[in-house]
Parts: sequence; C-alpha cells; structure tokens
Amino acid sequence: MRLSFPIAYMIFITWVSSIPGKANDDIVGGFIFTLLTPSLQNLLHIPAFALLMLLWLYALEQSTNLSTRIIVAFFITVSFAGLDEWHQSFVLGRYGTTMDFVTDCIGASIMTFAYLSYQKKGQANNAFKQK
Repeated sequence: MRLSFPIAYMIFITWVSSIPGKANDDIVGGFIFTLLTPSLQNLLHIPAFALLMLLWLYALEQSTNLSTRIIVAFFITVSFAGLDEWHQSFVLGRYGTTMDFVTDCIGASIMTFAYLSYQKKGQANNAFKQK
C-alpha cells in the first residue's frame, strides 16, 4: 500500500511532463503554467522532487533500515529525475535540461538532509525519555 503513493506521484509527474510545451492552455489548470515564468517553473522542480523523495522514504520505512532506505529512495528519485528529463526531450515543445535534473537532485538532497535531521532528533528525544 505504501508503494502506491510514490508510484502514483511518479505517474502524475510523467503526465505533467508529457504535456506539449505550447499546449498548456488546453489542459485543466494549464493557465497556471502560463502565469509562471520559466525560472519559477524550474524552481518548482525542487519541492516536486523533495516530495517524491519523502514519499519513497515513507514507502520504504517499514521494510529497510535507515541507511538502506535513504540510499534506495535517493537512487529511485534521482534515476526517475533523469528519466523524466530524457522523456521530456521527446515531447513537442519541451526539452530536458541538465539544470532541471540538477534542481531535481537538489530537491531530493534537501529532503534527505531534512529526513536525517528528523530521524536524529527523534533518536535524541527517545534517549532523553529513557533516562
């Protein structure tokens, strides 16, 4: 069940990145994309892939230890980011860029460090409660 969350989100990202570059007005809510500058659209990659990283961390939480969970979640997230950029290079009016891939990786990295901080804080609180 937990795997359904990141997989559904990856399907959503793929659907959004499959929309042709100039066809944004033809989709529901597409006008929002026309309101955002390309720079702001690129920055949206950070929270989008931070969320994907978090969803994978959640999905793997009960089946792996912390270090394995982080490595696997990061590998899946970054691999998907690369595949998504490659996929966009075949969509009319879209293009995959190295900068978009880098911002995707930044999002995954930010979530990794936030998750590690949260985990360490939780361990410190548990140790304090035991004393």
